[in-house]
Amino acid sequence: LDKVITATAEKQGGIAVQRGLITEDELRDYLKIQTSEVIYDSFVWADGSFIFDESAQTPEYAVAISIDLPNLMMEGARRIDEWSRCLELLPDPKMIFRVVANPDTEGKITLTRDEWRIVFLVNGRRTLDELCKQAVESSLAVYRVVYGLLANKLIESVSPAEAESFDGSMTVRQNPTTQFVDAPTMMSGNVEHNDDRNLLLSPGEKLSYHDVMKGI
Repeated sequence: LDKVITATAEKQGGIAVQRGLITEDELRDYLKIQTSEVIYDSFVWADGSFIFDESAQTPEYAVAISIDLPNLMMEGARRIDEWSRCLELLPDPKMIFRVVANPDTEGKITLTRDEWRIVFLVNGRRTLDELCKQAVESSLAVYRVVYGLLANKLIESVSPAEAESFDGSMTVRQNPTTQFVDAPTMMSGNVEHNDDRNLLLSPGEKLSYHDVMKGI
């Protein structure tokens, strides 16, 4: 869309519909997801303030959407509960993590696209709070992934002193041509090498956890 979006008052969604890239129904679906995620994020705010502005006017380019309020509230409540558990499991936002070069696993390791994105951000220097700021995912999603990686011993915490002395030799490097398919986090043993198709780098090569652990 970068090539078709110009510096006008038009919104990207409207331009995409005009260009035939998406339909109006698809645009409404995307807006529902976007709006819902914004609301969900506000559910886990530690503090803040808000006002109701009855004089606010809807802009001409606004798209009306309908969201089921009870379902929205139920999902918001579920995320509040999950966020509380995440804070119990990872209470220190200043924790620093590094990737484990040789994880103690006998089988292959399969991660989702979102999990790989977090792994690529872990460099032995960034704090948990900084990972949340750098990631495109929500803080809740980052905490969820980080805890999963930590529990599976794919990353480990380091002290501030270790982080200061860390030279970045274990920084994960991503091949610019890498393409991932989504799959649940999995460690499985006794799997033949030829069955590693869910971690394709390109049509000519396959990706394993150790492949992306090449130092820079």
